[in-house]
Amino acid sequence: MTITISAGNLALGQTISEGDPPVVLSGGIAELPTILSGGSATLSTGGGAIDLTVSKGGVVEGSGDLAGDNAVFGTVSDVTLISGTGIGGDLTLFSGGDRQRRVGFRWLDR
Repeated sequence: MTITISAGNLALGQTISEGDPPVVLSGGIAELPTILSGGSATLSTGGGAIDLTVSKGGVVEGSGDLAGDNAVFGTVSDVTLISGTGIGGDLTLFSGGDRQRRVGFRWLDR
């Protein structure tokens, strides 16, 4: 069963391991998620995560946005890091972490 976080919904502090990968749809936000080894998550266009932690062996992919302080020991792929007035966006790729394909950057002027 897939966990779906849709528009207007906020998932706070989820820990994702094997099975039941969350999909964050446009307008949905996952705040403080932790993706453990064997776990995965998909960020759809317009969906996002704040203060994400990806453990070694964990995977986050999709065309969604990352904001806040994000720590990657596992793999991120095709996401966009956002920053702007009142919004911080940092992604720290630790030893053993992997950035596949692209990780973009977008400035939001509010």
